[in-house]
Amino acid sequence: MMKTKDFIYIALFTVFAVVLSIIENFIPLSFSIPGLRIGLANIAVLAVLYLYSFKYGLFIILIKNILVFLQFGNIIAFLMSMSGGILSVIFMYIFKRYLNKYFSIYGVSAVGAFFHNFGQILCASIILSNKIIFAYLPILVIIGTFASIVIAKIAELFINRFKNIRGFINE
Repeated sequence: MMKTKDFIYIALFTVFAVVLSIIENFIPLSFSIPGLRIGLANIAVLAVLYLYSFKYGLFIILIKNILVFLQFGNIIAFLMSMSGGILSVIFMYIFKRYLNKYFSIYGVSAVGAFFHNFGQILCASIILSNKIIFAYLPILVIIGTFASIVIAKIAELFINRFKNIRGFINE
């Protein structure tokens, strides 16, 4: 059973992810590459995977995507973000849980970025009934890898700071 304090923290992480995602919608990065985003909300997801569990990371992805969809109403962006987010959190969890000897938080973040991009391209390919869109994947993977390093560093700082909060028990 989840403690009230942990419930509040998960709610705060969720709000943090939603706010970062909304802010990111106003950062004009897609002028040269359509749909390009940094993935700032993944700071919260990555932190929750390390501080809590897979189910709460997945919860944040689901709620964040639903709330952002309700805010902006773009069904295509919702489907792509949901497919990329779910695939990302699943593989980040697998690599964190079972391959942690080989992958630091930076590697887990990079894996998450790759599968998020892959999930989005797969979704777009299905929606457009066009496999040629996979040619776009290498560009997204390169940019996503660099962004994932920044995301991991911020998440790592956040995790370390959060663990220092008096009374935090989930080590």
